[in-house]
Amino acid sequence: MTLTGKSYEQQYKLLKDSDTGHWRTRLVVPSVNFRVAVRGRTVEGNVFLRLLNNQIRPTTTCLTTERIRPSPMTIKVGGQASIVMSLKAKDQPKQYNLYCINDRRHDGFITSISRPSSRFYNVMEVNRYYYIYITVKAPPLVGVGEVVNVKCYARSGSDKAFKSYALMVTNVYS
Repeated sequence: MTLTGKSYEQQYKLLKDSDTGHWRTRLVVPSVNFRVAVRGRTVEGNVFLRLLNNQIRPTTTCLTTERIRPSPMTIKVGGQASIVMSLKAKDQPKQYNLYCINDRRHDGFITSISRPSSRFYNVMEVNRYYYIYITVKAPPLVGVGEVVNVKCYARSGSDKAFKSYALMVTNVYS
């Protein structure tokens, strides 16, 4: 099928990844809340429609996981895990409030931000990475196979970003 004399590939600047066979393109994200709907035809010619029911709220804050040590999915009994995240403001300098919590505080799990030393972070340069260091400590008496969920937030006014991690308790690192 063609649109204004151009194929879908030309019209939407679609690129096909030769390794995976997946199609990709660049999108301009609107500045208002939106939902995603995709329709098209499969290689066999069948029509499909995919809807993402959750509303997406655009943000100018980027929070990225840089690394989790010693293992990205586990925490040893009585041990600790270190999470390093990067924070980047895409539009203007901002002051962020930082929060990190876990759902197992009553069981003795401790989550803390070791750097920066304050829960307020001044991002002075746009598009520069600012690093956040988080420590999660497991108690010495906790069952192997249990999971602690850690959530980290960066908020500046109405703009916020968050990351969550599920760490399973083990007696060895995997």
